[in-house]
Amino acid sequence: MKQAILRYKDKDIPCNIPESWEEVTCSMMARLQLNWDQKTTVSLFAAICGLDIAVMGNVTKESGLVLYGMVAWVADKPIDFAALKKKKTIEFYGKTIQMPKSIDGETIGQYEIATQVIESTTDIPLRVPKLVAIYLQKAVEGTYNHERVAYFEDEINNMPAKDIYPVYDFFFRKLKALQTPGLLDLLRSLIQIVKRSRLISMRWRTVRSS
Repeated sequence: MKQAILRYKDKDIPCNIPESWEEVTCSMMARLQLNWDQKTTVSLFAAICGLDIAVMGNVTKESGLVLYGMVAWVADKPIDFAALKKKKTIEFYGKTIQMPKSIDGETIGQYEIATQVIESTTDIPLRVPKLVAIYLQKAVEGTYNHERVAYFEDEINNMPAKDIYPVYDFFFRKLKALQTPGLLDLLRSLIQIVKRSRLISMRWRTVRSS
């Protein structure tokens, strides 16, 4: 990564620029796929730098010329991240994590939240950090803790997409293979039963206290 200093009104804005597709992070990939209209350089620069397009449109022309020279690699053919092979290990939070060959050891909590992630959006860039975080959090800390997943998601967003997308593809394919209609219907039914039970319990406590 190289740093560019963009001049916006009366202040300088630092921006880290990848030198190739291999340095593109997960968060950058999400912005490129979701926010770059592939028509204007302003939207491209905004996606790479993580700035609002209105801000990027008002940086000085000199700053824009600097960016032109730094993002020439975008014209190269993008890496097909999903086609890359999953590494046997991944460096994460200072630990070398051995990647599993299956997800047989996942917990019901991981399965439930991962399923919700997949069903909540069809945009892969939004799925990637969430799904990978669900599995790596347990791999790093030993037990699954949903409240800790967000911290891992932030870290994953700053990691190279070339390292994370193959991991996502592995977990996604394994998860989909487990999602038989009968199992999903059973899980949803159990969730609804629990919700109704809680509602009935709350109403009963309200009646008794009145």
